[in-house]
Amino acid sequence: MDSYFANERPEMQAFLPAGSLGRTLEIGCAGGNFSAALNATERWGVEPFPDAAAAARAKGINALTGIYSDVEAQLPAGHFDLIVANDVIEHMPDHEAFLRAVKAKLAPGGRILISVPNIRHLPTLFDLVVRRDWRYAPDGVLDHTHLRFFTRKSLTRCMDECGYEIEAFAGLCSLFRAGASRKKALACAALIGATLGHAWDTQYLQFGLLVRPRQRSEAL
Repeated sequence: MDSYFANERPEMQAFLPAGSLGRTLEIGCAGGNFSAALNATERWGVEPFPDAAAAARAKGINALTGIYSDVEAQLPAGHFDLIVANDVIEHMPDHEAFLRAVKAKLAPGGRILISVPNIRHLPTLFDLVVRRDWRYAPDGVLDHTHLRFFTRKSLTRCMDECGYEIEAFAGLCSLFRAGASRKKALACAALIGATLGHAWDTQYLQFGLLVRPRQRSEAL
């Protein structure tokens, strides 16, 4: 199976508290490695690729085959303590409709873990501004299956407008991390300095966040 479907995403597990996470649902669970590593009492998944869904089921995950809208009716309402959507909403034609609808599947106090690519990542900006190019690729920020694109600001606004409160938010896969390209790190440092810190977010390939539905009293 392609390594894309076997990624355990340890950087996303770091958002989660210690102890049991209760009943979990992973949208786009791939081969189930991420869900299998969670300290959960019950694990569900949704996966459009049949072979990946079968691999997840072999790990004890109740993985339904299809996209979310295909299997939504099979998912119990008010049931899940944690819903995971790692690198998922950018593939959706209407991510806001999904974010509003999926609240119905959360148990009281439930949360959603999300990751998305950062369209302001420096290599992408360089190709756009300097090379004047916008070329889709098999993976990465400009994956050819991506339908939506996000910045930190637009992602934060999206969560607010869809009725969520952000509990944790962080940039992921910085250009300054160990093993990253020294040339790109220097370029990013120069850009951040030249903009007096305004371009600090260009170092990150992705953003990760943990959100919960905003209580009605908080929305007033």
